[in-house]
Amino acid sequence: MREPISLLGWILIIFLILLIISVNLSLFLGRKKNRNQAEWIQKVTTAGKELKDPFHKEDEKLSELASRVKQFNNTGIEMNETTGEHNED
Repeated sequence: MREPISLLGWILIIFLILLIISVNLSLFLGRKKNRNQAEWIQKVTTAGKELKDPFHKEDEKLSELASRVKQFNNTGIEMNETTGEHNED
């Protein structure tokens, strides 16, 4: 017939049950704490903006980088003109 479950088996079963209960309990209590309606609306609005323009943050960073590179190049050209050096790369 069947062999009885060993002591280690019972310990693992109890551990698994306690783990499942604790995870569910923590999720339930965490959800209950964060019932702020305005926060939920803000998350939905932010998600909508992300869906409309998913690369908005990256585009802002790239445009800032481009303006800094342009400023850096203009500064380098002005320095070459004042020192009289001619740099052809």
